[in-house]
Amino acid sequence: MIKLQNENEVLMVDDSDLDLKIAQRCFAKSKVKNTFVPLMSAASLFAYLDDVKNKKARIPALILLDINMPGIDGHEALLKVRSDESFKELPFIAMFSHSSLESDRDRAMSIGANGYQVKPISSLEYIDFFNSLVS
Repeated sequence: MIKLQNENEVLMVDDSDLDLKIAQRCFAKSKVKNTFVPLMSAASLFAYLDDVKNKKARIPALILLDINMPGIDGHEALLKVRSDESFKELPFIAMFSHSSLESDRDRAMSIGANGYQVKPISSLEYIDFFNSLVS
Protein backbone atom coordinates (compact mmCIF):
# COMPACT_ATOMS: atom_id res chain seq x y z
CA MET A 1 0.00 0.00 0.00
CA ILE A 2 1.17 3.48 -0.81
CA LYS A 3 2.11 5.75 2.09
CA LEU A 4 2.20 9.53 1.85
CA GLN A 5 5.82 10.71 1.84
CA ASN A 6 5.27 14.44 2.36
CA GLU A 7 2.65 17.01 3.32
CA ASN A 8 1.97 18.21 -0.22
CA GLU A 9 -1.52 18.10 -1.67
CA VAL A 10 -3.50 14.94 -2.40
CA LEU A 11 -5.37 15.33 -5.68
CA MET A 12 -8.51 13.40 -6.52
CA VAL A 13 -9.59 13.42 -10.17
CA ASP A 14 -13.18 12.29 -10.67
CA ASP A 15 -15.96 13.43 -12.99
CA SER A 16 -18.58 12.89 -10.27
CA ASP A 17 -19.10 15.96 -8.12
CA LEU A 18 -20.92 13.81 -5.56
CA ASP A 19 -18.03 11.32 -5.32
CA LEU A 20 -15.58 14.19 -4.85
CA LYS A 21 -17.69 15.76 -2.09
CA ILE A 22 -18.07 12.46 -0.24
CA ALA A 23 -14.34 11.75 -0.54
CA GLN A 24 -13.46 15.26 0.61
CA ARG A 25 -15.69 14.95 3.71
CA CYS A 26 -14.18 11.57 4.58
CA PHE A 27 -10.65 12.86 3.94
CA ALA A 28 -11.30 15.70 6.43
CA LYS A 29 -12.36 13.14 9.06
CA SER A 30 -9.28 10.97 8.51
CA LYS A 31 -5.82 11.18 10.10
CA VAL A 32 -4.32 12.60 6.89
CA LYS A 33 -3.03 16.15 7.37
CA ASN A 34 -2.43 16.89 3.68
CA THR A 35 -4.72 19.25 1.77
CA PHE A 36 -7.33 17.55 -0.43
CA VAL A 37 -7.68 19.03 -3.93
CA PRO A 38 -10.71 17.88 -5.95
CA LEU A 39 -10.42 18.01 -9.75
CA MET A 40 -13.32 17.23 -12.10
CA SER A 41 -11.43 16.09 -15.22
CA ALA A 42 -8.19 14.92 -16.74
CA ALA A 43 -7.87 18.39 -18.30
CA SER A 44 -7.95 19.89 -14.79
CA LEU A 45 -5.19 17.48 -13.75
CA PHE A 46 -3.06 18.48 -16.74
CA ALA A 47 -3.56 22.18 -15.90
CA TYR A 48 -2.55 21.53 -12.28
CA LEU A 49 0.59 19.70 -13.38
CA ASP A 50 1.43 22.56 -15.77
CA ASP A 51 1.27 24.83 -12.72
CA VAL A 52 3.68 22.46 -10.95
CA LYS A 53 6.11 22.71 -13.87
CA ASN A 54 5.76 26.51 -13.83
CA LYS A 55 6.37 26.55 -10.07
CA LYS A 56 2.86 27.87 -9.33
CA ALA A 57 1.93 24.70 -7.40
CA ARG A 58 3.75 22.00 -5.46
CA ILE A 59 4.14 18.50 -6.81
CA PRO A 60 1.31 16.45 -5.29
CA ALA A 61 2.00 13.84 -2.64
CA LEU A 62 -0.50 11.52 -4.35
CA ILE A 63 -3.06 11.47 -7.15
CA LEU A 64 -6.25 9.44 -6.81
CA LEU A 65 -7.43 8.96 -10.39
CA ASP A 66 -10.89 7.77 -11.40
CA ILE A 67 -10.45 5.44 -14.36
CA ASN A 68 -14.00 5.63 -15.74
CA MET A 69 -14.34 9.25 -16.85
CA PRO A 70 -15.85 10.63 -20.06
CA GLY A 71 -13.57 12.20 -22.63
CA ILE A 72 -10.03 11.51 -21.50
CA ASP A 73 -10.38 8.52 -19.19
CA GLY A 74 -8.04 7.65 -16.35
CA HIS A 75 -5.94 5.26 -18.45
CA GLU A 76 -5.28 7.95 -21.07
CA ALA A 77 -4.57 10.56 -18.40
CA LEU A 78 -2.12 8.25 -16.64
CA LEU A 79 -0.31 7.49 -19.90
CA LYS A 80 0.00 11.19 -20.70
CA VAL A 81 1.33 12.10 -17.24
CA ARG A 82 3.77 9.17 -17.21
CA SER A 83 5.13 10.24 -20.62
CA ASP A 84 6.51 13.39 -18.98
CA GLU A 85 9.89 12.76 -17.31
CA SER A 86 9.02 15.28 -14.59
CA PHE A 87 6.22 13.04 -13.33
CA LYS A 88 7.60 9.52 -13.75
CA GLU A 89 7.77 9.01 -9.97
CA LEU A 90 4.51 10.76 -9.05
CA PRO A 91 2.40 8.29 -7.04
CA PHE A 92 -0.99 7.37 -8.52
CA ILE A 93 -3.77 5.20 -7.16
CA ALA A 94 -6.29 4.17 -9.81
CA MET A 95 -9.82 4.42 -8.44
CA PHE A 96 -12.52 2.04 -9.68
CA SER A 97 -16.24 1.64 -9.17
CA HIS A 98 -17.48 -1.62 -7.70
CA SER A 99 -18.29 -2.90 -11.18
CA SER A 100 -14.65 -2.59 -12.20
CA LEU A 101 -13.14 -5.27 -14.38
CA GLU A 102 -9.91 -7.00 -13.41
CA SER A 103 -8.58 -6.20 -16.89
CA ASP A 104 -8.99 -2.46 -16.13
CA ARG A 105 -6.98 -2.83 -12.92
CA ASP A 106 -4.28 -4.83 -14.71
CA ARG A 107 -4.07 -2.21 -17.44
CA ALA A 108 -3.79 0.64 -14.94
CA MET A 109 -0.96 -1.12 -13.13
CA SER A 110 0.83 -1.94 -16.40
CA ILE A 111 0.81 1.70 -17.55
CA GLY A 112 2.11 3.19 -14.34
CA ALA A 113 -0.38 3.22 -11.48
CA ASN A 114 1.29 2.51 -8.14
CA GLY A 115 -1.84 0.91 -6.75
CA TYR A 116 -5.57 0.63 -7.18
CA GLN A 117 -8.59 0.99 -4.98
CA VAL A 118 -12.22 0.10 -5.46
CA LYS A 119 -14.19 3.16 -4.35
CA PRO A 120 -15.51 2.52 -0.84
CA ILE A 121 -19.27 2.26 -0.43
CA SER A 122 -19.43 3.67 3.09
CA SER A 123 -17.94 6.71 4.78
CA LEU A 124 -16.15 4.50 7.30
CA GLU A 125 -14.49 2.52 4.50
CA TYR A 126 -13.38 5.76 2.84
CA ILE A 127 -11.94 7.07 6.12
CA ASP A 128 -10.14 3.74 6.68
CA PHE A 129 -8.72 3.94 3.15
CA PHE A 130 -7.40 7.47 3.75
CA ASN A 131 -6.01 6.47 7.17
CA SER A 132 -4.14 3.60 5.49
CA LEU A 133 -2.14 6.20 3.57
CA VAL A 134 -0.51 7.42 6.78
CA SER A 135 -0.55 4.57 9.29
